[in-house]
Amino acid sequence: MLMATLRLNPGHALHYRMPGLGQFGVTHAESRENEPPHVFIDRDGAQFPAILQFLRAGSVPLNAQTASMVPLFLEADYFGLENMKAVLSAFYPGLARWATQGRDQHLDGLDLTLLTLAGLTLTNVVSLRNCLLDGVDMQDATLLSTDLSSSHMLKTRLSGITLRSAILSDAIIQDVSFEGGLLDRISFDRATLENCEFLGMRGMTRVTMSKARLKRCRFDCVSAVGLQYVTAEDCDLRSLALRAPLVLGAYFVRCQLPSCLTDCTDRFTADDCTFGPPDAEVAAEAAEVA
Repeated sequence: MLMATLRLNPGHALHYRMPGLGQFGVTHAESRENEPPHVFIDRDGAQFPAILQFLRAGSVPLNAQTASMVPLFLEADYFGLENMKAVLSAFYPGLARWATQGRDQHLDGLDLTLLTLAGLTLTNVVSLRNCLLDGVDMQDATLLSTDLSSSHMLKTRLSGITLRSAILSDAIIQDVSFEGGLLDRISFDRATLENCEFLGMRGMTRVTMSKARLKRCRFDCVSAVGLQYVTAEDCDLRSLALRAPLVLGAYFVRCQLPSCLTDCTDRFTADDCTFGPPDAEVAAEAAEVA
């Protein structure tokens, strides 16, 4: 198979192509007999480094205003890079008039380090699996029906986020605050949560953490969270409206547990744990779910 080669003359906007680049769907693909294999491409060189970076590493610059991304989108369209167009369309809704809207896209494996997505709305983005979200700002963002399973969130800013029907199974979530967020129908099954805070939540309903590993997590929300077979260390869980079926097979180490669990200690294992009385609101919620 003939490999494609892109070469950029340093300091110039002269781009050359070897025969075979047509496999990327390039509209100017050309091959002539008995002529030098280089084909002159008269394109603005300003966007070409981003094109090369996408071909080399699959990463896309996503830290600019929507309007400034239009030239890059047009270059991606010119070079036939459909995956690059899909990423740009998903993260910049203003580009929707240039391509299909950012729906039902698979954006697996993206490195979104230090990306700013504050206030972003992603609806029915099927997959963000295996993504790295290191230092990403997703404050007040809305993610609906998004698959974030096996992703790695590190110091991601998620305060005020709205997550509905999202999947975070097998994810690694470290040093993350969900303060003021709304979580509805969320799966943290088999996930690892370390130094995470769920404080001042606007809502936390139908959340499951089956077989998850929690370490130094704090909850300040009246919620019935499924903790079946979870392993939790050094966590404050006193505010959770827990009952026997929700903690079946759980293993708690040095945790602060709600006193409503004292009557069902045969359902879980607690080592060096304390049982604290919930406040009036939590007690009322616990009685209601019981």
